[in-house]
Amino acid sequence: AIIFNSYLQNISSVDFPKILTICKYAEEKKIIICIDGSYGTSKMFEYENLKLAAYISDNITKTPIVIVHGGSCNVIKAMLLALDKKNVWLDTSFSLPYYIGSSIEIDFAFALKKMKAEKILYGSDHPYIDLDKSLSTHYNFFNKYKFNEKEIEKIMYLNSIDLFSVQ
Repeated sequence: AIIFNSYLQNISSVDFPKILTICKYAEEKKIIICIDGSYGTSKMFEYENLKLAAYISDNITKTPIVIVHGGSCNVIKAMLLALDKKNVWLDTSFSLPYYIGSSIEIDFAFALKKMKAEKILYGSDHPYIDLDKSLSTHYNFFNKYKFNEKEIEKIMYLNSIDLFSVQ
């Protein structure tokens, strides 16, 4: 896989055509495209990860595009993009545990349920979040929002198998 992180790579909208060229090569080589979906820091208004994800997904349709961190506090917008584009996926790394106890936790539950647990991937973000804490946070979240065993199994394991079989 290849990942783009607008904050770290200073990717602004003027750079999108260059990024698209790289993504077209990735699509040709069947390389999964990941776009950091986190949101924060003083750069949050200068570098818009979801805007990049939308731009790429309008042009790349054959290879999976994973919005890493599920769009963070913009999880609803990320969900809407994933519902619109059959090749856009979300992962839960960092964001789901980070927003536990906030209104965004409810947004994550809504998004994951709305997507019927399809195209949702568990992400630990280890070592930034302790693996055991990440797992327990996710399972507590699933219990709290009444995800069934099949939905949990999809998110925690089966969807990752599907992601790589899309190739």
